[in-house]
Amino acid sequence: TQTIIDLLNKYDNSFNLILTHGITFGGFNVVNIDKISSKLGKPLIAITENVPKGDNFQNALKNVPETSLKEQYMKSAGELHSCKIKIGAIESQVFFYIKNINVDLARSFIKKFSLFYYYLSFIPGNAG
Repeated sequence: TQTIIDLLNKYDNSFNLILTHGITFGGFNVVNIDKISSKLGKPLIAITENVPKGDNFQNALKNVPETSLKEQYMKSAGELHSCKIKIGAIESQVFFYIKNINVDLARSFIKKFSLFYYYLSFIPGNAG
């Protein structure tokens, strides 16, 4: 959590929104998205393609250090929202947590960014 805050602080508020790919990084490193958003004073959207399934992650989490702290971060992430995105004939559903942003506005950003990424992938030489 602090590493992300420190990294983003280097950009002197040159951004207005924080997007993360989920709330876990590198396996079982759960970040406190509430703290990141509040410390930086920016809205945050943590997007994932999958809903956590069953207790598999929770059970595995019990075998790593700081289990209770990581469980607290997961709980503080709040409600898991969903959004359907459609690009051409492809329709998909993504899931997301939000901090300091309205759920409808977050859905709007997700749809716009998904479309932008799709078109960006057609630019020659872009790894997408």
